Amino acid sequence: MKKEKSKVFWPICEEWIDENEKTWSVYYARQVRAYMERYVRDGALGAMPVNAIETPDIVAVLKGVAVRTKAVGEERKKTGSPTIAILLRMWISSVFSHAMLDGRAKFNPIVGIKAAKIIKRQPVKNNLALSEAEFKKLLTALPGYGGNRVTKIMIELLALFFVRTGELRQADWKEFDLEARQWIIPAARMKMKNAGDHVVPLSDHAIALLKELRAITGTPLAKTGKDWLFRNTRRPAECMSATTVNRALENMGFNGPETLGFSAHGFRGTASTRLHERGFKPEWIETQLAHQQGNAVAAVYNKYRYVEERTAMMNAWSDYVEALKLDIKADSGEPATA
Repeated sequence: MKKEKSKVFWPICEEWIDENEKTWSVYYARQVRAYMERYVRDGALGAMPVNAIETPDIVAVLKGVAVRTKAVGEERKKTGSPTIAILLRMWISSVFSHAMLDGRAKFNPIVGIKAAKIIKRQPVKNNLALSEAEFKKLLTALPGYGGNRVTKIMIELLALFFVRTGELRQADWKEFDLEARQWIIPAARMKMKNAGDHVVPLSDHAIALLKELRAITGTPLAKTGKDWLFRNTRRPAECMSATTVNRALENMGFNGPETLGFSAHGFRGTASTRLHERGFKPEWIETQLAHQQGNAVAAVYNKYRYVEERTAMMNAWSDYVEALKLDIKADSGEPATA
C-alpha cells in the first residue's frame, strides 16, 4: 500500500528540498535548508496544513524577517534582512507549486504578490566610494579591529586589489606567481567569463601580505584539491564566507544602519574614484576593474592589455595606501616606519 504524502507544510518543504538540492551548489543547498528550517519549520508555518495557510500568514513571516529590530535564536544581526525575506518568498512559492502538482495544495497564496509590495529594501550603497578622510579612518580602525589576522589581511588586499569580493574569497594559491608579481584569475571565476583570464599586478606590499597569509594558511587540504588563500574557519574545505568582510566592516562601524553604508564592494568604487582623481587613464582603470570591454572577443586574447601601465598604476595605488598609513602614524605621534 502506497504511503500517503503529508499535507503539513514543513514535510512538504522537505520533499521539495530533497527533490531539488542535487541540482544546487553545496552553498546554496545549505542556505535554503538553514533559512527554511529557521523561519518555516521552527516558525508559525511549519506545522500548519498546507491548505490552511493564507497570504497574510506568509506575509507576516516575510515582514518579520525583513524588518526585525532584535536578534532571535541564531540570528547574528538585530536588523532585518530584506534579501533573506525575498529568498524565502521565492522558496515558499516553489513549495506551494510542488504541492499543487498532486493536489495537496489547491492554490499558491503568494504567487501573485510581488516582493516589492511587502518587503521594502533600503537603497543599495554597496559601491560607495570613500573620501580620502573616510579611507584614512577605515585604515585607522583596521589594526584595532578584534577579528582574526586573516580577515584583516583580506580587507587590506581588497583595498589594494579592488577586485570583486568573491574573486578574492575564492582565490587559490595556484593562481599566484610571486616571482612574476602577478595574480591571474581564471576566466571561469570572473563575472565577465567571456573576457578571459584577468591579470592583477602585485605590489611590494601586496606580496608581503600574501607571504604573511601563506604562513598562516598552511598546506592545502588533500581531499578537496583546493588551496584556498582564505579558508572558512568553520568548514576548512570551503573558502571564507561571503558575509565575513561585511560583518567585520559592520563591527568597525562602517557598514550597517546609521553608518556610511560601506561594504566590501565599495573598495572598487573607492579605488576608481581616487585613481581618476590622480590622473590615471580611464582605460587602464576600467581594464583593472575588469569591466566589460566594448570588444569582448578581442579581450579574450588580451589578458595582458595595458599590463605595463596597470603594473605602474597598481604600484602607485599601493604607495598611496601606504602613504595614508604613514599619515595616520604621523598624526598619532608614532614613528613613521613601514
